[in-house]
Amino acid sequence: MVNPASTAVLVIDMQNDFCAKGGYFDRTGADLSLVESAVERAVEFIETARSAEVPVIFVRSHYDPVYLSEAQNARRRRLGWEIPLCRQGTWGVEFLQSRTEAW
Repeated sequence: MVNPASTAVLVIDMQNDFCAKGGYFDRTGADLSLVESAVERAVEFIETARSAEVPVIFVRSHYDPVYLSEAQNARRRRLGWEIPLCRQGTWGVEFLQSRTEAW
């Protein structure tokens, strides 16, 4: 049991570049089948939280080079991770569009 007055659900990184076909991880060849399963469970969990009047807070990450340290940028270059990831103003940074109205 949770007390909605002192509880919240944080949904972190549920963004197109992390979760959607055509996003960053999909373009790197990652298997998104586990992500798809996790999204379905997250939708159900969010619906349950909202029905219990627990606030749901979405957190969005930005990985614009200007916000990353030089060490992070150097590592990305060294590993060949030049595909843009969660850049402001792009489709990839937007929250994943669920097949339900949970978002």
